[in-house]
Amino acid sequence: MISEISNPHFVEILLLEDEPSDAYLVIMALKEGKVLAHLHHVVDGREGLDFLNRTEKYANAPRPDLIFLDLNMPRMNGCEFLTAIKADEHFKSIPVVVFDLRCRKRRSLFLSARCGQLRHQAYRHAAVY
Repeated sequence: MISEISNPHFVEILLLEDEPSDAYLVIMALKEGKVLAHLHHVVDGREGLDFLNRTEKYANAPRPDLIFLDLNMPRMNGCEFLTAIKADEHFKSIPVVVFDLRCRKRRSLFLSARCGQLRHQAYRHAAVY
């Protein structure tokens, strides 16, 4: 949980990021921005789908209000995850912020080609779906 202010309404954020240091940067940015959020961290797309589908250890997981998605992950990468959730009626309405902390600008430019014909808006070094 990330909060410095007591408030009954927190944003539920699902973070898909396999690198602990990059996940830490996201956590620190949310804290610094005083974002009232419950952050749920998984390390790849398959685990992200388990979280969304509330399978196994995620049986009581909340529906996220927002997803932060890294592109480069093992097992199921960010493009495969994004394609899967945008094809699912239950999840396609969840906003997704796609980022790559290593190859920021170049990744945004090639995102549509790599992830199919998904509409996106690029904001500096991230794309929002």
